[in-house]
Amino acid sequence: MASAAGGVPKWENVNSYRDICLELARGNDLFLAAAMGRQLRDLWVKARKEERGTLDWRAPHTDLLRNAADLGYALCVLYEDAGAPPLRELQTKAGGPVNLPLSSASLIIKRKMLPSDTRQFTAFVKGCGVSDRSFKKWSEAWYRVMLDTPIRTFTSMGESEEERLMRINLGRKYFKEAAGALDPLPRTP
Repeated sequence: MASAAGGVPKWENVNSYRDICLELARGNDLFLAAAMGRQLRDLWVKARKEERGTLDWRAPHTDLLRNAADLGYALCVLYEDAGAPPLRELQTKAGGPVNLPLSSASLIIKRKMLPSDTRQFTAFVKGCGVSDRSFKKWSEAWYRVMLDTPIRTFTSMGESEEERLMRINLGRKYFKEAAGALDPLPRTP
């Protein structure tokens, strides 16, 4: 079954089609057994991954995640294993824009950054459909990586140390200017 655009149809359409088939086949146990369960979702995810060129991606076990690169790759594979939902759908499942901004979700998926904090990490992982039981392992991996990786790794991946320092100093300059403009009392030396 292909969509009008020629690719893999949205999960909602596949699920609706399955529901219609189930309704039409009432009483036929073989058809019901084949159409029900997780098998259809798994096949749909495989079709999405093949369409996106990620069918052969395999995430390392969460116990083996040791650094930012491992965790970034595992989060990207987790997203693909969830069927690579549209970012707004991922955001909704993650609890909304406060928990997972679209820009952050996009950068995480592209492996340009890791979640900025535990709340954002939790939202991303839950948005990808990780069960409560599996979440414990993901959480352990998150803390292991975050505690073992220098903070500067997460400021802006791909940025040189000189560029990072320039950005920080520029930010401090603007912060001081803004603070001075908001200060109603003149400062005396």
